[in-house]
Amino acid sequence: MLLDHCRRHPLIDVRMNWRFESLEQDADGVTATVRDLTTDTSLTVRSAYLAACDGAGSTVRRALGIPLSDGGVADGEGGGVRELPAAFSVTFRSSDTENLFRHGYFWHYFTNRYVLISLDEAGTWAFHSLRQEDFDPAPADPAAWIRSQLNVDLDIDEVHVTSRWTPRYLIADRYRSDRVLLAGDAAHQMFPSGSHGMNTGAGDAVDLGWKLAAVVNGYGGPHLLDSYEAERRPVGLRNMTMSRRHLDVHFQFMRLGQEGATPQEQGRFLAAQPGENTYEGIYLDYRYTGSPIICPDGSSEPRADLLRYIPSSWPGARPPSLVLADGDQLFDRFGREFTLLDTVDDGTADALLAAAAERGLPVSHVVVKDNQVRDLWGCDLALVRPDQHVAWRGNSSPADPFAVIDRIRGAADGRTPQEQAAHS
Repeated sequence: MLLDHCRRHPLIDVRMNWRFESLEQDADGVTATVRDLTTDTSLTVRSAYLAACDGAGSTVRRALGIPLSDGGVADGEGGGVRELPAAFSVTFRSSDTENLFRHGYFWHYFTNRYVLISLDEAGTWAFHSLRQEDFDPAPADPAAWIRSQLNVDLDIDEVHVTSRWTPRYLIADRYRSDRVLLAGDAAHQMFPSGSHGMNTGAGDAVDLGWKLAAVVNGYGGPHLLDSYEAERRPVGLRNMTMSRRHLDVHFQFMRLGQEGATPQEQGRFLAAQPGENTYEGIYLDYRYTGSPIICPDGSSEPRADLLRYIPSSWPGARPPSLVLADGDQLFDRFGREFTLLDTVDDGTADALLAAAAERGLPVSHVVVKDNQVRDLWGCDLALVRPDQHVAWRGNSSPADPFAVIDRIRGAADGRTPQEQAAHS
């Protein structure tokens, strides 16, 4: 479905079975060489910027010479192991819901030997074996092997792909090299526990996407792309840590079984652990604290909760939405680029809007005079970025509206005088 959407999109040229080979950068752009593996012919592609989304073994990252480190996450907690064991994965299709759900409906099914995951709730499944003795050597018939592991005569319609891999907890030391930027697994790698790798990669794409668009369309300043690493790398580290914490729960559960714990003891251990997909605060409440393109207002950062998303209009946070009196979602009123939410409509927004217009920053002025919105947001004005993070808020026009606009579009350095001196 996603691939079909990409093929229909006028700005996307889908090319299968191609391989990146090399790149060169200059002051005006990037020249990449790619090869069509079907015809064994090469093609040179010229672009203003290049986003490396080519996975954990990223050849783009290697070409740039950007190293990886464990970020202090590899050791784990609670008796985890530094060297993670190999895993074997099979992605397959099955409509045999009678056997799959014989113990009840589920998305993720964990045991001390394997994990079974519904990928789309429409018949596509991933089976991950976590014990090397179960897949060494690799099974010649993956479907029969899965049936033996599950001890169920499961009807498997098709095996899509198999892979033997070794999980790692690694993060790129840098997310950018001039006009080339890393995203997704090319920038950070983690075990798929909690789906944090996928969610972190999606967040990278959203952050990098609007910033590249801003620069290409002329209203993004020279420091805007520098903010990508400043915002996303801390989120990558935080999510790696949480993924490792989830994995350590698996390790401890497996060890209990190996040590002869009773089912009741194993059950009590699992009951004491929050489900790894229940961490709303990790998924939704990441805040770009200290970002050079966020305008702090001097207030303390609101309380955070790993298990709950606590919306806030605090600069750098993801703000609250709600259903308005007419049935509209507040966020559905926002524009495609920046949005200035105005809860008073008394002319206070005029200076900021004028500064944005003069700088060429596209800002939609959205007036919502609703006491519930005003109480929930806690401010008269809030300037919201295309990725729905708050860039600035206030109850009056800023003393220097141009300084605000220049900072949030990356035209100003965004660092304190002390930080500038440290880097000079």
